[in-house]
Amino acid sequence: MSQDPLRALKRREPHLVREFPDDLYANLVLQPQADYMNVTLVPALREVFLAHAVQLAEQRILDAEMAADALRAAGQAMSLDPPSAGLRLASAREERLAAATRLVLRERLLRFAECVLETRAALAALAATHLTTTMLATAGGQTIQPTTLGHYLAAQLAPLGRTQQRIREAFARLNRSPQGAVSGMSSAMPLRRERAASLLGFD
Repeated sequence: MSQDPLRALKRREPHLVREFPDDLYANLVLQPQADYMNVTLVPALREVFLAHAVQLAEQRILDAEMAADALRAAGQAMSLDPPSAGLRLASAREERLAAATRLVLRERLLRFAECVLETRAALAALAATHLTTTMLATAGGQTIQPTTLGHYLAAQLAPLGRTQQRIREAFARLNRSPQGAVSGMSSAMPLRRERAASLLGFD
């Protein structure tokens, strides 16, 4: 009898390890995500590039010719990275993406707020036309008492009002510029973060 305990074990045939990302993952996940980023983030990144270029020019970190080239390149940017070397000065990729993401989310939040306001106005108008339209109020599947459709519709205004309050609170947090705070590092250049924030509409 053999003293080798491994002798009885069957050897496994070597198998190929799939590389990551493979074509399937790239086509189903990575490419759609890249297309989505190009549609949503790239236009917002243009605004971030432009604000940064203006700030650099105003502080004379870039001379007039370099600033003009950077502004032209920023206006035609179609990628997530700066189209001009001048725009990389004192600017981290993480904070550019964070600023652009906030611009996109801010726009969506404002559209949502507008929808909530329109819904409240429509409900209030509809309730006003049904002040005497009777209906049965129910709870737990049981009829409780008669009421009016106007009363029922008006009761939906308060929850929507609380939604508006939450939107205002979320907007106050969202509308703060992340530039200069994301990378965790500072810069020796005399930047004016407040100026860039103002150009982008941040508080």
